[in-house]
Amino acid sequence: LRSGLELDVLEAVLEVRQDQVEEARRNIAAVKASQRVVEERKKHYEHLIEVGLITQEEKQLQLLQLSREMQEHAEWSEKFASTMAAIPNVSIGGAVNIPGPGGSVSFGSGFGGSNLSAIYSAEARGRYTVAKALEYHANRMSIDAGHSRRAEDWNFQSQLAEREIEQMEKQIATAEIRGAIAEKERENQRLQIKNAQQVHEWMQRKYTNQELYEWMHGQLRSLYYQSYNLAYDMAKRAERCFRHELGITDPAPIIEYGNWDNQRQGLLAAERLQGQLEKLEATYIENNRRELELRKHISLSLLDPVALLAFRETGVCFFSLPEALFDLELPGHYLRRLKSVSLSIPAVTGPYTNISVTLTMQSSWIRRQANSGDLEME
Repeated sequence: LRSGLELDVLEAVLEVRQDQVEEARRNIAAVKASQRVVEERKKHYEHLIEVGLITQEEKQLQLLQLSREMQEHAEWSEKFASTMAAIPNVSIGGAVNIPGPGGSVSFGSGFGGSNLSAIYSAEARGRYTVAKALEYHANRMSIDAGHSRRAEDWNFQSQLAEREIEQMEKQIATAEIRGAIAEKERENQRLQIKNAQQVHEWMQRKYTNQELYEWMHGQLRSLYYQSYNLAYDMAKRAERCFRHELGITDPAPIIEYGNWDNQRQGLLAAERLQGQLEKLEATYIENNRRELELRKHISLSLLDPVALLAFRETGVCFFSLPEALFDLELPGHYLRRLKSVSLSIPAVTGPYTNISVTLTMQSSWIRRQANSGDLEME
């Protein structure tokens, strides 16, 4: 049974090992997928760094440059025109007579506030040109700064991607180690199952197999029951001796019957019997008190001469000691019990001569109560 249960447990553990192997494989696949994502992100940032400005940004810079050039040409043209307007008009006094109808043509020049206004207007437009140039350079620097910031961010993201790739590689190595360990544990589990299967088969084939233990169980149960009955009989004899020696008249038994339970195959029967024996001993100690002891010499020739003659002739005789024999000396006594009997034969024999006699008590009676009419046979 134990080997069979161990085999079942090993089979269950093998399923767990297989799940662990599958888990390790899935972890490796997940880490590799994460690695591919990071590699793609790294390639993307490296491509951005390599390309630099995109086409739209380059066209934007070109258009800004052309716009600036056109503004400069326009501003300087306006400034030149305004400056030329500040030159005073010089009039050469005179007239040219044209013969014919029409008369004559005259010319002249003048200088005043309009000329000064044109000069200041040209200067203002020059300052406007400088402001436009500063605005252009600011926009250009903003674009360059944005590109630099993006380049720094791309470099940073690329470095982070490299670190993540290194981390992924370490995780892959760790997952592969766990997968190898799971594979090894699965192989070890299979080896344990194989060994357990061999042990289980050997346990089934060995001499001390289940059939033998069942046979031994039946034999031991029978021996245990016989031993219990023997112990129970000896205990009942001890109880009878206890009652005889102490004169116990209580009919309730101390050694009880029924300690053996067939449904439980006699479990705890010996313990219950042991407890009853201890109770018997305790009761004996409690009730053991010193009683009167009487010694009486009886002559067989006076008690039963016929029996003595038969003994001399045949070597065998039967005689009884009646209650009246004791009542003549000690009337009213009851619960008389023989403690010991000794036999003496007056005879003259030679040295080293034995007289062998066997004295056997075949039956006895006892009076339990002083006023009882009948004797109780033991």
